Amino acid sequence: METVGSQKELTVSLYELVVSLSDTLDLISPLLSNHHSRVSYIAFRLAGEQKLAQEKVLELVFAGALHDAGALTLKQRIDALSFESDYREGAIRRHALQSYSLLKSFIHLESVAEYASMIARLDAEIVAILRESLK
Repeated sequence: METVGSQKELTVSLYELVVSLSDTLDLISPLLSNHHSRVSYIAFRLAGEQKLAQEKVLELVFAGALHDAGALTLKQRIDALSFESDYREGAIRRHALQSYSLLKSFIHLESVAEYASMIARLDAEIVAILRESLK
């Protein structure tokens, strides 16, 4: 840590920041326990199967960890999983766009923003399909 004038400069790795934010997103509800870690792991495995460059793998891992950054409340997440398809589609679009906008605004996560938005849409659609199949 360097002292700059009367302020201290703190250095945090991007990985540590992403993991902390991801863990925070999971605290919204016990239903989400480790959700972002699991999505991140799936992204990691899929990227590995595709033999992507290490930089792309890391971007996808970060995107999986932060894909729900745009759904800041449990209600927003539940809305994205609504059984009413028109309502759900609008909620998914808002959620994905908010995730994209938040991540795009941080220079170190710009390259992650589009992937996170795509994962947010896919995640909601997969859950909706699973719910329909259990009826």
